Amino acid sequence: MHALLLLVALAAHRAPAPSPDQVSQAYFLYIQGRALDDNDDLPAAAAKYKQALELLPNSAELRAELAGIYAQQGAFDDAQAEAERALALQAGNRSAHRVLGLVQASEAQKT
Repeated sequence: MHALLLLVALAAHRAPAPSPDQVSQAYFLYIQGRALDDNDDLPAAAAKYKQALELLPNSAELRAELAGIYAQQGAFDDAQAEAERALALQAGNRSAHRVLGLVQASEAQKT
């Protein structure tokens, strides 16, 4: 339930309030994405998060989750971009900060 409230609050941050139907659909897609991520089906998880973002484009948490998927796939530029979008929506988003730290660590290992 906490994640649902967070999704609603974050989506409402800069956009008109989403309808209850949009929120419930986005939350269902989010849960599906998490399950796919847990089963290491990263492309399918990313697709679910993108579908959810179509419904709640200003959700920092969804953007941070997508950034995490990109980081796991080694798409560090995409991961960084999504994490930065999440932080623009919610400066204190821990997941987005974690992804940016992982991206920076990966870049540091290359040098």
